[in-house]
Amino acid sequence: METLQKNGHTTYLVGGCVRDLLVGLKPKDFDISTTARPRQVKRLIKNSFIIGRRFRLVLAKKGEEQYEISTFRRGQSPGENTEDLPDGDNIFGSPEEDANRRDYTCNALFYDPIKKEVIDHTSGVRDLEDGWIRMIGDPNIRLKEDSIRILRALRFSKKLNIQIEPELKEALCTYADELKFSALPRRREEYLKLMRLKDPSTAFTELYDLSILEKILPTLHDFLENKETLHHFNKNLREHSQDLRRAQDPSHLFGILLWSIYYTANHEIDIDDQMNWIKSDEVQTFAKHELGVFNTELTNIEQAFRLIPQLLDFPSLERKSLRRQVGLLAQKAFPLALLLYSQIETTYLDEWIELFEHLKPQFKDFDKKEALRD
Repeated sequence: METLQKNGHTTYLVGGCVRDLLVGLKPKDFDISTTARPRQVKRLIKNSFIIGRRFRLVLAKKGEEQYEISTFRRGQSPGENTEDLPDGDNIFGSPEEDANRRDYTCNALFYDPIKKEVIDHTSGVRDLEDGWIRMIGDPNIRLKEDSIRILRALRFSKKLNIQIEPELKEALCTYADELKFSALPRRREEYLKLMRLKDPSTAFTELYDLSILEKILPTLHDFLENKETLHHFNKNLREHSQDLRRAQDPSHLFGILLWSIYYTANHEIDIDDQMNWIKSDEVQTFAKHELGVFNTELTNIEQAFRLIPQLLDFPSLERKSLRRQVGLLAQKAFPLALLLYSQIETTYLDEWIELFEHLKPQFKDFDKKEALRD
């Protein structure tokens, strides 16, 4: 950032990292915006690369860290001839224009770490201090532009522990139907982020209360219509909250969600019942077409469901050969199975974890086909 500024380019930290720093959260990454065009950034910053087809930006690497550097952009002006505009989302503008094209005021903040100065064009600081998630512009227009903003508003509200501004909340309900027409991969990414919240159960409960859940996850909505079921589901999800926040593998996040649904309905471990449930047409359709779970992820989840009952009998594993032990623990689905097991049973849990860490160095060279022949 100092290099770009010294070469005459206004350059700030932008968006979520500034918001999180202001409320005392640790940002997961740091994004940078500048008046410099992508090619100018590439010339000035060593070890940087222009990426993106529609949205051109620069990826700069420094040691183990990497940073996305974008050029400030603006929205299309009324009456502007699209034929005269560059391809994609590359209409460059000023910092103020860039701020006003973002979705919520809390996401439109800039920070200059050289001058140690917050730049706020949309009253985002005041909204954070007052405890509001507020849309930049008319919510009725901005939500029609991109209905995924509905899920983002709810996620930011829960993450920052602040309220959704009343006019915006009304618009969320009004345009909830539009979410059905949004791209499933984009909804999937929001579901994964919702599940990484400190308490994801509050997000799903509000989605239910606002009648948004029935539009996007109708199977889960129908399942939660009973108040007692909703209570037990939330309890199961809360017990996994630390695991969800740490999880990097999407199959672990979706696996915890599916197991929370199954265990809420059944309250027991039964391999036949578990496998019949996870392989049923209803659950497969829910996972693939409502949640957006990939086939490979669902296979991993199914294998974890199959392994859980075996974790109840640690003594029998101790009597098996070393190769048999490694054969069980080296399975890709074992960490997820252990994660799910840990929330319903603590017997032998320490022993499983200790054995897993002890045998882990042998997983790399393990020949599964040979173990099966044994």
